[in-house]
Amino acid sequence: MRDLLLVSVFFPMLPFAFIYPWMGILLWSWVSYMSPHRLTFGFAYDMPFGMIAALTTLAGILFSREKKRLPRAPEVIFLLALWAWVTITSFFAIHSDLAWDKWQQVSKILLMTLATMMICRDAGRLRYLAWTIAGSLGFYGVKSGLDAILSGFSGSFSYPADSFIADSNDLALALDMILPVLWFMVRAATRRWARYALRVAFGLTVLGILTTYSRGGFIGLCVVLIFMFTKSRTKALSFALLLLAGVLAAFVVPDTFVSRIETIASYDQDQSAQARLKAWSLATQVALDSPIFGGGFRTFEQDVWEQYYPDTERAIVAHSIYFQTLAEHGFVGVGIFAALLIATYLGLRRVRKRATESDQTMLANLAGALQASLVGYMVAGAFLSRADFDLFYSVVAMSAAMQAVLAQSAGGEAEAAPPQPNATVGTGQMRRVSGA
Repeated sequence: MRDLLLVSVFFPMLPFAFIYPWMGILLWSWVSYMSPHRLTFGFAYDMPFGMIAALTTLAGILFSREKKRLPRAPEVIFLLALWAWVTITSFFAIHSDLAWDKWQQVSKILLMTLATMMICRDAGRLRYLAWTIAGSLGFYGVKSGLDAILSGFSGSFSYPADSFIADSNDLALALDMILPVLWFMVRAATRRWARYALRVAFGLTVLGILTTYSRGGFIGLCVVLIFMFTKSRTKALSFALLLLAGVLAAFVVPDTFVSRIETIASYDQDQSAQARLKAWSLATQVALDSPIFGGGFRTFEQDVWEQYYPDTERAIVAHSIYFQTLAEHGFVGVGIFAALLIATYLGLRRVRKRATESDQTMLANLAGALQASLVGYMVAGAFLSRADFDLFYSVVAMSAAMQAVLAQSAGGEAEAAPPQPNATVGTGQMRRVSGA
């Protein structure tokens, strides 16, 4: 039944994805982040929905009459530089076959990131994209929170298998990043019932992050909430809500979670933490031995581990986006990656400032939410190996696209888009157009 329902929803949307490629970006984002096919049990489980949506969207972009031009933003330069560099390092990889297989996966993400920058250069389209991503991942946040409540925090929680959030640490990272976007949806909602529903979803998602028992996810959650508090205009109300949430959590969170979090302070006695430190040391040694090119994708294999740390238990991954990039792509690669992070953060800050000055409230709020998401990624990612995280590159794409929107509204880019469905209903403001 689920298979038929998914197919009956997905395939009728393909013509719209072809005619209006920005809708194709929404379709691809929904399939990529929610992985609805992984919730089925039959023929649809292994169908390549993401590839079909991506190819349809790219074909639509190719035949579209819209101008196809990347935004003039630093994020675009660093993204292209990163793509070029990981391609070069794949030629020198320790495990060339595994590296090129990973390169194909990463290249698909980067290609769709560039397509998003190119097509979603419109305030309304960006708003719908943010809602699509938040709704797709927020589904699992709400589900995790409800499962925790219904089971009395004693059940085991399952997430979509064979997806990018199948691991509890990855799910925690995704939910950390999506929390601020959910709050953006609360502020953008025009109906009272929608605002209440989204606030409940926000609270359940916080609970869902706790139920992953991810220490990196917990640290990311704390940083995201603090960052959102510092940027809030109603700090007194925000502080009261945070205090209430903390008190409630103290009563409902089980002792096993508290014991798990306490190991952060006693890392020297925790086996998992010690394995993480060894993984960081291995990443550093690989980079020192090959400082320019690193070891290429898939460096953390058994033979490399035994070469540096024989007769010790292997850490399968680097447990850090920074050490992962350092080991795989050397000091040059981690430099480009860090530059991309910084450029994206600064780009979002510029968007927030300029949008506020020009009374484009929606863009200002979205930029602030994405800033918090990026901070969550940079902090929680320090303990997780997700340098190729789809959601991070969506944040990069939206940052560059919003800068193009502001440049266009200021008359910096005179572009005329063909007639299309109105994507700005409910933004609560009048969107400026080129030459206004």
